[in-house]
Amino acid sequence: MRSSTRLSSRPSTRRAASTRLASLLLIVLGLIACSPEPASTGVTPATLILTNGRIYSLAGDTDPLGGDAQAIALDGRLIIALGDSASIDAFRGPTTTTIDLKGATVLPGLIES
Repeated sequence: MRSSTRLSSRPSTRRAASTRLASLLLIVLGLIACSPEPASTGVTPATLILTNGRIYSLAGDTDPLGGDAQAIALDGRLIIALGDSASIDAFRGPTTTTIDLKGATVLPGLIES
């Protein structure tokens, strides 16, 4: 009698194990599908990077982006970072345009309305 009980419980045990495995696989796939796009650096990629120049912000030490710098990263018309060329390189994405200023100076534009 024991052998018949053992034989009859095996298919349900296998079925339960495969159901658990399938449920776990669906949960993992759901988490992967719902996760945000992977970002290696966690920063917004820039659309334009200007490097190896003299970037003057004219804000001095009060500028939250860091004052005068060697490079600048822009996302459209928005400045997202100022710093040295090596630190700004972290904002480079697959579609980023990079311009080597070769020591040229960049000054902010003034717009009057």
